This record gives sequence, C-alpha cells and structure tokens, in this order.
Amino acid sequence: MTALALALWATPWWSALAADGGTAIAVVVNRANPVDNLTLTQLRDLLTAKTATWPTGKRVVIVLTDEGDSRTAVLKICCRQAPQDYDTAMLRAVFTGDLPAAPRHLNTGEAVSKFVFNVAGGIGIVPLEHMTDIVKTVRIAGLTPADAAYPLRTR
Repeated sequence: MTALALALWATPWWSALAADGGTAIAVVVNRANPVDNLTLTQLRDLLTAKTATWPTGKRVVIVLTDEGDSRTAVLKICCRQAPQDYDTAMLRAVFTGDLPAAPRHLNTGEAVSKFVFNVAGGIGIVPLEHMTDIVKTVRIAGLTPADAAYPLRTR
C-alpha cells in the first residue's frame, strides 16, 4: 500500500469536510496505473475523452456513479457541464464515432472502485467515504482529498 493510500485509509472521511460542509471527492485509478497526479485540465481531458489513452498506452475507461453530489460537483468543476449535458455530449461522441464507448455508470462509489480495480485503464470518481485501498487515489494539482485546498468537493 502506498503512503498516500495509507494516509487516506487511516484518515477518517469526515476529516475531509470543508468548512462549508462540502465533502472531498476522490479520483481513483487502477493500482497498476503509473499516474499519481493530474491537473484539473488533465482530468477534464480524461473525463471528456479528449485524452483517450494513459501514458502506458492503455485506453482510458471512464466510470461514474449514476447520480449524486460527487458526480455533479466534478462535472461542474472539471467539465463545466451539468450531468445531463455531459451525458448528452458523451453519447453524441459515441454516435459520431469520436468515442469508442460511453462512460460507464454504476450505482455506488463502492461499485466504481471495484470496477476500476478490475480495469487497467479505469478512472473513477468516488465520494471519499466510499474509498477503499483496492484502488489508487490520484492527487489533483498536487493535493490529496485530505488537504484543505483540494479542489474537488461537493458544495
């Protein structure tokens, strides 16, 4: 287990609550993925399929929860889109052949983590309280979800 995973696992999820009550949202990848840090622009490019492969050559596979504050917050912060607009854009990209497959939607953060664990190119968005050590948490702009200035939070 990496030091980051240990720190996140040992830190209670409620310690990541923002002063306004927002909860940190983790970006997770398969543990074999060498990526440890992303900028918000890089995350947006991954979530919008502008970047379709990881540095290892593996195809990026996006997986999100069906609904919820974490999905809405990340899409608004990173992609500057409401969830329904994001879904429409992704389906349009699949229909026109610009994207090989639409992002997968699963019911819970736990399901997202399990999916990413099993898919080498997977990237998922999970509420911090659903984090497990089976996946790797990616830093955003050098910050972990436990950092006060971490940019991905529900509001």
